Amino acid sequence: MGKEYTVQEALKLAIQAEKDSMDFYRRAAAVTKNERARKVLELLANEEVGHLKSFFDHYKGGEFGDLRSYMESPPNKKMPFFLPWKRLSTRIPTNRKRSKSPSRKRRPALNSTPCWPRISSIPW
Repeated sequence: MGKEYTVQEALKLAIQAEKDSMDFYRRAAAVTKNERARKVLELLANEEVGHLKSFFDHYKGGEFGDLRSYMESPPNKKMPFFLPWKRLSTRIPTNRKRSKSPSRKRRPALNSTPCWPRISSIPW
């Protein structure tokens, strides 16, 4: 059987998860070049802020400080979703152009056949 959490422990975990999600969406919105994607990511970050506020209102612990300072605190860099950005940010850019060598094959476009079964093919 898994570990059982008290309400306050569960709220603490939920607050941390919402903060991590908010940081992820904000970071992704900051680096994307697609305007529609940026708007969606900002919307998702704001949704996480709403969740964070709700959990924060019910949490009785004090280790997070006040809500505003906690939301503005630096992101948790140990989260797995920050690792690719860290690797990308440490790459040395080159000015070389990609060569179009004949040995390099292009992948065929994905076909429009869905990878899941059609509803009508499932025996009910």
